[in-house]
Amino acid sequence: MIGFVIGTRRHDLEQQPLIQSRPRETLIQNSNNLEMLAELGLAVSQIAHEIANPLDGIWACVQLLEQDITREEANPYRMRGTLDSLNIQIGRLRNLLNELRELPRPLKLNLLPVALSRLVSETVDCAAPTVAPSILIRKDLPQNTLTSSSR
Repeated sequence: MIGFVIGTRRHDLEQQPLIQSRPRETLIQNSNNLEMLAELGLAVSQIAHEIANPLDGIWACVQLLEQDITREEANPYRMRGTLDSLNIQIGRLRNLLNELRELPRPLKLNLLPVALSRLVSETVDCAAPTVAPSILIRKDLPQNTLTSSSR
């Protein structure tokens, strides 16, 4: 059990704490919840940033269109370009929303055959520098062994 101290002063730490000994599992769960909330906060911040960029572009386009409309000699080509920019920014937002809608859905697997002997060999070569010198690594692998995606 891990002791948990609330409401004590420095010199009181040697005395009995006001509240003590939460179960270890509760502390771990609270820690996991805090980590999850921190990750969620980071994700929300990144999503807000991704939304803010196109919105700023849309706002700038609307400002340009308002200026063009109030001019006596509005340039239709410039207005067309501004409308195209608006459509691009709206498309960015639409793509972001579609990606967010896909998050809770299960992933679709695209299984392909893999040359196992090559994959194992590359993996062993990558991990070999971390293996103790007293350990001998042998790669006696059959050539051209494939996994099947039909399983």
